[in-house]
Amino acid sequence: MIPLLCAILSVGHADAEVSFKAHTRAIVGQTIQVKIVVSNPDSDPLNFPDVGNRPWLVRFDTVDPQGARRQLYSTPPSEDPDTQWSIAPGERKEALFDIPTSDSWSTGNATVDVIVNDIAVGSTRFELIELHPHHTDSNTKPVDQTQGPIAELYATVKDSATELWLGRAGRKDFLLSVPGRVTPELSMARADRHIGRWITWMDEKGHLWGLQTHLRDVQTKPFAIDFPWPQAVPCGRSATDAKARLVIPICIAGPNGKMTQLAAAIVTGKKAPLIRSIARFEPSTVLTNIDAGGNVDFILIRPNAVDIATIEAHENHSRPSTIHRLWRGAETIADSALTMTPSGPAVQLKMTTEETMVIELAKRNRDEARP
Repeated sequence: MIPLLCAILSVGHADAEVSFKAHTRAIVGQTIQVKIVVSNPDSDPLNFPDVGNRPWLVRFDTVDPQGARRQLYSTPPSEDPDTQWSIAPGERKEALFDIPTSDSWSTGNATVDVIVNDIAVGSTRFELIELHPHHTDSNTKPVDQTQGPIAELYATVKDSATELWLGRAGRKDFLLSVPGRVTPELSMARADRHIGRWITWMDEKGHLWGLQTHLRDVQTKPFAIDFPWPQAVPCGRSATDAKARLVIPICIAGPNGKMTQLAAAIVTGKKAPLIRSIARFEPSTVLTNIDAGGNVDFILIRPNAVDIATIEAHENHSRPSTIHRLWRGAETIADSALTMTPSGPAVQLKMTTEETMVIELAKRNRDEARP
């Protein structure tokens, strides 16, 4: 969400700063949401009406795309409970509001004035559109994840930029625009961990970029992710681990262009990524999963071999990751995918002979051996 306007409201002997945040791009058919933010910049605590539990104190003067003017708000009860927020110095309180009936508005531009406790906070214009993405990324949940909201990433081209939209819990919300036409990827993450997952993409010059989300907002602005090698590229889906770190499988090529090693790049911000070496071979496929503890598993597929490497969320060093042998055979693997069995996550292999094999990922079944 993008902060728009701020008003200072006098409350007792202190001043509260009241502002609102909203995405100015919205989708037809879903309500427009506005977040009210009440901050205390003073050195003393202050009280402010608890608009989270008294939503009728927030009103919206609207002009919808058809030009109809209305004041929209929640119906107040017969008796106001007069509950208050107690806000400590330097702290803030937030409450999220749906603009009533905005899900019935048509495409076009709408204007909304926000009024909090009878004080005008500010005004903004919303553009309502129908979303027609050129790219959708939805394969982002661990194989054993059966509950919790499933996130989806949408990209749509507007002018010379790509708009990124995040779908979650039945909503699609605008995040930001990035230069050029890109194909972004949403990192895998567990829905039961309320952490900001990452989005990555390659720009038109082949540089890798990333940003971290927070619910429906951007937590970190986009920044370039640089590796120590000039010919290192992502070679599988990235993941967000239990520590909210971005973990990327990367294939590293030597000066002659031949792939020399596989590693995991662990990103926590704009500083140089932490690199953990995994193997000295090039997998034909890297499958990504996250276990219940928030650790990242990379399943490495080769024509006649399957291995697994785990990047533990609690470890913060650059020592090589242990690789475990899952399968070796004379048959050739034609295709592979993660699947669930009664015993837990597994990898399903389809051979060139049309035979199908299922191998569990459980650590108790692994032989600790490097190929």
